[in-house]
Amino acid sequence: IVRDGRWDWKAAGPLRRVRGTRLGIVGFGRIGRALAERGLALGFEVWASDPAIPADDIAAAGVRPASLPELLESCDAVSLHLPLMPETAGLLGEEELARMPAGAVLVDTARAELVDLDALLDALAGGRRGGAALDVLGVEPPTADDPAPRASRLVVTPHAAWYSAEAEEAVYRRPVLSVRAVLEGREPDGAVNRP
Repeated sequence: IVRDGRWDWKAAGPLRRVRGTRLGIVGFGRIGRALAERGLALGFEVWASDPAIPADDIAAAGVRPASLPELLESCDAVSLHLPLMPETAGLLGEEELARMPAGAVLVDTARAELVDLDALLDALAGGRRGGAALDVLGVEPPTADDPAPRASRLVVTPHAAWYSAEAEEAVYRRPVLSVRAVLEGREPDGAVNRP
């Protein structure tokens, strides 16, 4: 709009303050917890849903534990941080997306198959969703036969939300440090599977 020579501070639609906005995190592993810490620091009211994490552990992090339906119905922004497993495939379809409040946004940086893309595109076209951001697609990179989705209020990035020079270094460093810890008889940092 500004590039077109118009100056309209209402062009983005209604904006809300971060403080007090409800951020729902689906999947409270390492990445979900890191997002929660940042959200809390910025003043978000953070909720989380993860059937593998006890509610007391979620609450101990200063986050409100919630069932997935409760989180979807109550949060202004929902961010997915789950692995793809038979139980999580198609986690958010038409019914789940319809539970979200009008204007709510969805962010998927985890796995494309967690969300029914057609249902999401329909929800965006219907105007109830405030927006969506996808860092993961079913086919990466997109092809002529399977192009990246396009919709108003949809941001698609090239599976790069994880990237920074430090993160790239950690991709190589962490496994080496984990193997070293095991060889030295210690538990690796961030271990999720224990004997």
